[in-house]
Amino acid sequence: MSEKISLARLKKFGKTFELSVNPDSALAYKKGAISDLNEAVLSEHIFTDARKGLIAPAAELEKVFKTTEFAPIADLIIKEGEASQQGKGAEAEAAGRADQKTGHRS
Repeated sequence: MSEKISLARLKKFGKTFELSVNPDSALAYKKGAISDLNEAVLSEHIFTDARKGLIAPAAELEKVFKTTEFAPIADLIIKEGEASQQGKGAEAEAAGRADQKTGHRS
């Protein structure tokens, strides 16, 4: 069985930062159900374009996040960013965001 892969993406100061994650674990991490960042991430690189393999330059990370350390940046991307995911819970998370915007509940 292959592992599910998706991208967590955060746009900050006009720049896009991406991180390769397991969609189900990233959602659980974002909701606080798991606390180990390593369970959610699949790569220890922050990308500007993961599909092209473009790793974010250290100077850009320092400018935007005030650090070049992987863990605090990855934490922020998962918790504040959006995920392009198709794993379990993806539809529920998308529906939850829509409900918050419209004030409706499923």
